[in-house]
Amino acid sequence: MKHFVIVLLAALAIVACWMFYRGSDSAGPSRQRSRVLAPPTGKKASKRPKISSEGGRTHTTQTKDGEVEVFLHDGAVRKQEEAAQKYLSSPEWTDLVKDSDYVPLEEAWVMDFTGVDFDADVLIAVETESGLNVEVTQEEWRRYVSLVRGAPMILAKLFHSRAAEVAKEYGIPFGLTDEQWQFYMEEDAEARSMSAEEWDASVRGAYLLDLEGARRTRRNAVEAVTAYYPPVENVEELPSLLKRGIKDQGDRKIAMKLVGLVAKMRSDLEDPEADVPDTVGDLAAAHNFTDLFFTRSLPYFEISKTWSFLDGGMPENAVAACSLGPDPGNTLTPPWLLPGEIDFVYVEDVWPHIVPPSFPERLELIRELFWWEVLTAELDNQGGGGTPEDFWHLHAEQQGRKIGIPIDFDRITMAIGGFRSHQHYRGFSSVAWRFATMQEEGWGSDEALREHYSRNRVFAENWMPAMEMIIVPAFHFDEDGVHVDWDRSLAEAEDARAQILSGEVDFSTMRARLHRKFVKEIADAGYAASAEMIDYYMGPGVMAVRMPQAGMGLGENSFRNLVDCTSIIRNAVCRLDRGEASPVWRTSGTYIVLRLVTVRAAELEGEFEDFRKFAVDDYHKTQFSAWANGVLTGLRLVN
Repeated sequence: MKHFVIVLLAALAIVACWMFYRGSDSAGPSRQRSRVLAPPTGKKASKRPKISSEGGRTHTTQTKDGEVEVFLHDGAVRKQEEAAQKYLSSPEWTDLVKDSDYVPLEEAWVMDFTGVDFDADVLIAVETESGLNVEVTQEEWRRYVSLVRGAPMILAKLFHSRAAEVAKEYGIPFGLTDEQWQFYMEEDAEARSMSAEEWDASVRGAYLLDLEGARRTRRNAVEAVTAYYPPVENVEELPSLLKRGIKDQGDRKIAMKLVGLVAKMRSDLEDPEADVPDTVGDLAAAHNFTDLFFTRSLPYFEISKTWSFLDGGMPENAVAACSLGPDPGNTLTPPWLLPGEIDFVYVEDVWPHIVPPSFPERLELIRELFWWEVLTAELDNQGGGGTPEDFWHLHAEQQGRKIGIPIDFDRITMAIGGFRSHQHYRGFSSVAWRFATMQEEGWGSDEALREHYSRNRVFAENWMPAMEMIIVPAFHFDEDGVHVDWDRSLAEAEDARAQILSGEVDFSTMRARLHRKFVKEIADAGYAASAEMIDYYMGPGVMAVRMPQAGMGLGENSFRNLVDCTSIIRNAVCRLDRGEASPVWRTSGTYIVLRLVTVRAAELEGEFEDFRKFAVDDYHKTQFSAWANGVLTGLRLVN
């Protein structure tokens, strides 16, 4: 799932720095076609489209029947581009565009968090234009970082608690002895062709936890799996949670194979000395199949059984919790109101095991938490309607309609949006929902939607803008590590734009030059792996994605989209002529200079009714973004 998000993030400036935090030349732009990038794996990336002698391009694509070649005539491409460009250059359309249709980047990112004292009791205190005093405290910081960085540990612990109840129901011995756990680690390492040290390193890297925390997380997961898949004779005897993901005969076969594999794993762990053939293979297969099947089964668990402090209703220092009561079936009651025992995970359970975030990542996390606190406070001040229970009911009802389908669209939405977990998805979307509930009657009327559609057809009709970006990150690297220098970055970006406008150098050449300079700076500072990764993802410097994917998916989470990623695209389409270099715009972690290459229409013809859903989504997003940007840019630091 994360790979999918990274692909969507690939061309944005903030991703360069973001990838460094987390671990870790081109043809003329008018000829560039969008492509999907995959992470470096040691294998060659997908083949570039082949130029055909018939005046088009042949693309190799993967289908259920294998690889097929699709030929696209240049004439068809030109027809789409000409239709789009004719519309974009129409004075009637550009005259209709209002400031509320995009968030001017000149007004965004006025606050600099590089001076935050992360050891203070109050990290940030601000005053809003409406007179509110909003604080971000050390306690809130630890809770948020624990939820973000400790998500695998938290979920494993919660599933472990729930699995204990399932094991009790089926009379299954629960848990592993230390000897069984040691056997599992050795067998799993052998199945993955790893030494014990490599296995330890892999789990630490996967979970971003210290060794003790990473091992505990994996052990909790293994113990939960062996309880969730009891030794049964048929699918009907499975726990109700697992049966929710079984909708056809194919699912039944997979489920029973899983039951068999986990039963084999359980017997292996119970008797490590037994001479059972293919033990290693079965352990590895059980682990992989379980990951797949849990993806089908756990969304309901996460809705009905777990919640976090972002949902509200949590005691002090609690990060997340789950209900251990009976399965509520089709009940939409929030889990904190369900009958039965509640198991809480507290900051103290997670915080000591979290690998401390790097300096750049700390700035990203504090910005997200800051937005959350400020916008929530402003909604409370403005009387934002609805209770947490109201929102939970709405979201659970929407989620309930999606459970059991072959593709879990809720998880896809979460991935496209770049949300780290369901808790973040629910927490952040509740802010947007509260904003909508406090709007006046007629806010989302048919008339308002049609007016928005007439001004924003590019976005409401899911057109594909292609843009080229010069990226000048605010983060700089040297032998002393990483530091922030916005003034230096601004000077470099303004100098690059001046050279382009004077004709001294063309846009693509300048983009490649600054990209190579940044990558070399990282490598020279001793971060060779990060430099290679950034070079791979950011090398093209060209972004071509459909709206509204671009609006949702080009950020780490929705709050960044409010005044950054969505704004980059809207500013380019609404304010630039084709080929024009933008002013220097500041994003969350970089300065950029952008030029609009072209915009391709998703459909050549269509009416409002054909795009109503896209129009509604875009209308809500831009209205909310305009409000949130006003709140976040009208702030004054008071500490």
